[in-house]
Parts: sequence; structure tokens; C-alpha cells
Amino acid sequence: MQEYIPIYFDYFFLFFILQKFIHRLNAMSMPTRYIERIQLLNNLIVEKRTGTPKELAKKLKISESNLFKYLRAMRMIGAPVCFDKKIKSYKYLEKGTLTIYFEKF
Repeated sequence: MQEYIPIYFDYFFLFFILQKFIHRLNAMSMPTRYIERIQLLNNLIVEKRTGTPKELAKKLKISESNLFKYLRAMRMIGAPVCFDKKIKSYKYLEKGTLTIYFEKF
């Protein structure tokens, strides 16, 4: 006589697989969102239309503390970012832009 596995096992297994799949999707989209935010942040800085830190965080849909982490990361790779109180916007101290792309050898 053949032994059958109870049906609840199949549902449990399916649930487990779906959880793993959803987790992977979220993990894959996180770096993409991070890069997209860096690119948007760079564009706003180049155009000198970031607004205050609070406004900029709202535009990027992140908290102010996360905004400062992004700015710190940009500074760590050499982007000369500062806040100009007169124009109420972040700007680069030198003319330039941040580029993130893949280059073939």
C-alpha cells in the first residue's frame, strides 16, 4: 500500500517556497531602489533643487536620518556635497556629477 503525505504538508511547503521567493524579490529590489535614489539625489543636487533636508527626504521617500546616510556615502566616494543656505539646496562644490554605470573592458 502506498503512503500518502497529508495535504497540509503540501500547503505548508508551498507557503515556505512563496516566502523564500518573496524574500528574494525584496532583496533584489533593495539595491535597485538604493541606486535609483542615489541617481535622483545626484540629479537634484546638480540642478540645485533639493530644498531643505526635510523636503529632500520627502522627495526621496526616506527619513532624514537615511538621507544623511546617503549624503555621507556620496562624500565617502568623493562627491563634494554641501548645503547652501542662500539657495536652500544641496550642491556640489565643484562642477560635476555622480555616475553609476557598467563599462565593458
